[in-house]
Amino acid sequence: MKHLKSLSDSDLLSQTQSLVRRERELTTELLWHLREVEHRRLYAEQGYSSLFDYVTRGLGYAEGSADRRISAMRLLKELPEIEPALKTGELSLSNASALQHFLKGEKKARGKTYSHIAKKELVAKVTGKSRRDCDRLLAELAPETPRPEQARPISATQTEIRFTAEETLLAKIEKLKALLSHRNPNPSYAELIEMLADMALKRLDPEQKADATPEQKGEPRPEENPAEKRAATPPAEKSKAKQTRHIPQKLRSAVWKRDQGQCTFINKGTGVRCDSKHLLQVHHLKDFSLGGKQTLDNLTLRCQCHNVHAAIQTYGSSLMNRYLKD
Repeated sequence: MKHLKSLSDSDLLSQTQSLVRRERELTTELLWHLREVEHRRLYAEQGYSSLFDYVTRGLGYAEGSADRRISAMRLLKELPEIEPALKTGELSLSNASALQHFLKGEKKARGKTYSHIAKKELVAKVTGKSRRDCDRLLAELAPETPRPEQARPISATQTEIRFTAEETLLAKIEKLKALLSHRNPNPSYAELIEMLADMALKRLDPEQKADATPEQKGEPRPEENPAEKRAATPPAEKSKAKQTRHIPQKLRSAVWKRDQGQCTFINKGTGVRCDSKHLLQVHHLKDFSLGGKQTLDNLTLRCQCHNVHAAIQTYGSSLMNRYLKD
């Protein structure tokens, strides 16, 4: 839409926020309309076998989207007081759907029903939570029996591996994904395990250790900024410490520890801090090319997004756009 190009940054953000509010309000209105369609059984009159059939085939929603809306609608029907939270987004459509599925599952599998007050308490607990936190909370209330570990061949070249991870292991996996994000920003579990296996074999397998060159034996530092690495000073100039972009590992480690392994960017107007732990790079607060020093107080961690953002602020978008994809 061409008119968007003429909007100022503040107007663009303001209109985007306005659209989100309208979308949530319209979605909540849609839930009430679906409730009335179901109550009148209008889907049958229109030739559909169920409300789900009507929402998918008749209204064109994907199956997952249809399920979330119908499940949230049924929770709204039982607890009309959640309408304001749905409209503001405090209670996400996804969490409302998950809670409705949980209540339905508890009744079907365990014969357990929740009172109106108990349902409201559950809504309060999942309000403002991410979907993962919501799922974890509901799993605590009704834990499943872990299935046994299994490695099951599913094709001539593939094996399905299944196991249950403790919370501590999951936290370690997430940290490893962040540390290796420069290699793969969002690896699947299979891709992550393969990367870790390759790294471990290079260190432990006698055959690979014997064949490896000195460069191959050393693993790249996950927090190393690839842009800085490419801009490394030629060997002849490395004796001049003030002229090299190379940051000693001890200093990198100090930056990483102080910033707790996450991006430190803060929007001064809103106070929102980026908490990304992925694609982290050691960033010069005063750019190196402008005389910035290799000191702890001039270095910080930034994710790739905010490192690029800083470069645009320093050098301008017209220059940086030559190197960046939209």
